[in-house]
Amino acid sequence: MGRIEFICDLLERFNILVEHNIIKNSRGGATTLTKAFYLFDVVLAFIVHGSTLTDYFEYEFYKKRHYERSKFITFRRANRIFEFLSDSIESKKLRDKYEISLAYDEFMKRDWLYMGVCDFHEFESFCQVHSKFMVKPRFGSCGKGVYIQNVQGENLRELFSRLKEEDAVLDELIDQHPKMASLHPHSVNTVRVTTVLTDLGVEIMNVALRMGNDGSVIDNHAAGGLVANVDIDTGVVYTTGIDRLSNRYAFHPVTGEKIVGFEIPYWEEIVHLINEIAMVLPKVRYVGWDVAITSNGPVLIEGNDRGMMDVQQQADQVGKLQLYKNVMKKVAA
Repeated sequence: MGRIEFICDLLERFNILVEHNIIKNSRGGATTLTKAFYLFDVVLAFIVHGSTLTDYFEYEFYKKRHYERSKFITFRRANRIFEFLSDSIESKKLRDKYEISLAYDEFMKRDWLYMGVCDFHEFESFCQVHSKFMVKPRFGSCGKGVYIQNVQGENLRELFSRLKEEDAVLDELIDQHPKMASLHPHSVNTVRVTTVLTDLGVEIMNVALRMGNDGSVIDNHAAGGLVANVDIDTGVVYTTGIDRLSNRYAFHPVTGEKIVGFEIPYWEEIVHLINEIAMVLPKVRYVGWDVAITSNGPVLIEGNDRGMMDVQQQADQVGKLQLYKNVMKKVAA
């Protein structure tokens, strides 16, 4: 994308977000002057606070003064935290779904297959056991390129070649806990647990419930899913659900399941799992862990070395910068 195209795309997104979040709630309606004012404020917030267009609207900076904005972990501040806490080389393992499957296999508790190293016989055997499976690009993120493959009626030789070309990782489908499925049965709804490994041990920084929406098979916030904050001590959701356009939901828009007060099953087991997996790559101190819950307990989906900060700050509108500054003091430079 060229520079002019990028700017045009950015302005188009700005218009959509300002209309949705500000103009529709104002009595005066949309005016050129109103939009110009907020565009100037977006640029000012970027210069002063390092916030992106997404940060500005998700953290409702249009309602906040400078002091309140300074409490939030914006894009620029997040990058500084990531760079301080994690080894750049080791972190790459978490961006590689093959490497993470190798490193955390015992915590995933399901079958998986990487097409880059398997032969047709291994693929055929996998398909005989799993007639449906999740397909993920090896280096994908934010749920992009993820889909469910049904092998019934497929020519396995042709499917083998296509998945080889996609450099895909195949995952056994997870049969999630009925309570988690009640939120949105089309997707595996996960818990994002963000940790920092300090010199004193594992610190759980934030917990968020992630829910799919509109029949999507993925629950990623960036792909249209909902997110809500979870109390770290109890495993109970204490905020409404929210999407990236800042629409809030007390009840899930698809199933009608109540979000506030929802209790995460197997909460103590999740905390125990997190404390184990956070020690596997000690040089990667900051990780956002995605955990699914089955009827038999929690299983690891993946870890994100640059787990998005909006998942932690948007739903409760509480900036977490000071929280991270306090924890980073426990990490030797």
